[in-house]
Amino acid sequence: MKYSRTQVNLVLEALDRLVKTLGHAFLHIPDFRSLRLYLVSSSMLSATDLIDHVNKWITDSFLKEDIMTTAQALIQEGRKEAAREGEARLQAEKRLMAKKLLDLGLTVDQVVQTTGLSTDEIENLQR
Repeated sequence: MKYSRTQVNLVLEALDRLVKTLGHAFLHIPDFRSLRLYLVSSSMLSATDLIDHVNKWITDSFLKEDIMTTAQALIQEGRKEAAREGEARLQAEKRLMAKKLLDLGLTVDQVVQTTGLSTDEIENLQR
């Protein structure tokens, strides 16, 4: 911080490293507000200029890679959720089919072979 009055670029480079490490979280750190106030008051930078510099670093290609990784993680989580929902629907359909097959007079073993449900599940449906 001792260079903020004379060598603002050194301070901005240090901020650059922090922002690249912390990403958007950096903007929400309470100490950043104090740091921003200090830099603006001790240098020729305006608050807008400082925020513009920080925002430029956040959208740097280094961080775009992190953002893409986050987007990919969200997509993957969505796919997992869709797969869980699909599996739940499939199981419900199997139980419905098993119930219909039991109503038609098929044996428990035949329904197990046809639906892939367990014997216990079929016997519970039979009750």
